[in-house]
Amino acid sequence: MYPIEQVVPAFSTLLQALLDKGHGPPFYFAAIASNGFTMTGRFLGKGSDLEPTVTSEVTNNQAGLALPINLFVVTTTGEVARLSIDTDGQLSGPQILH
Repeated sequence: MYPIEQVVPAFSTLLQALLDKGHGPPFYFAAIASNGFTMTGRFLGKGSDLEPTVTSEVTNNQAGLALPINLFVVTTTGEVARLSIDTDGQLSGPQILH
């Protein structure tokens, strides 16, 4: 299992990509693992000083996330940043989607 704490740097990468494009908080996020572990929430704050709040979590009685994992961050204008963590724990992305 991939510990949720190790997903934080990946979300930082996504947030920075959106901040670099001129977007600001709030940001809304989702993490979806191949074992059905799902977490959603939002990042609030000013500039790059953002604090996450988890609004929902479905663990399916798992101790963590199974690889691969897909991460998404959505802006208030609907722009989406996506990143995946493959079966070796390597990051792929970010991709900015419209």
